[in-house]
Amino acid sequence: VFGNLLENAAKYSPAHTDIHISATPQGTNMLISVRNEGAGFPADRLPTIFGVFERGTPESSIPGVGLGLSICQAIVEAHGGRIEALNPPEGGAEVRFMLPLGNPPTIEPEPESGANQEGQP
Repeated sequence: VFGNLLENAAKYSPAHTDIHISATPQGTNMLISVRNEGAGFPADRLPTIFGVFERGTPESSIPGVGLGLSICQAIVEAHGGRIEALNPPEGGAEVRFMLPLGNPPTIEPEPESGANQEGQP
């Protein structure tokens, strides 16, 4: 998800502009945001931007078939999260997704160095 959003942000940004990334804990969730400094999403396309084969600009020289955001939405929702696209007041296009924070996996301690397979030095 993150890789696709970064790729889209770069693809739809003017050259030599910044891509803004943030991750903010919100209770039992993590909010991740990727924003570029491009033209933003066409306002009339925002309601359907996560549709299959949907592109922000249908007729564009920028390569793509319109699957990336719909795949991102499917992955985020499969993990109990939500995703949204917006045009923030400061400009550009932003995609934010929120995922529930899980419990970190337990990590087994490594055997002490110098021990062989049977635990003998």
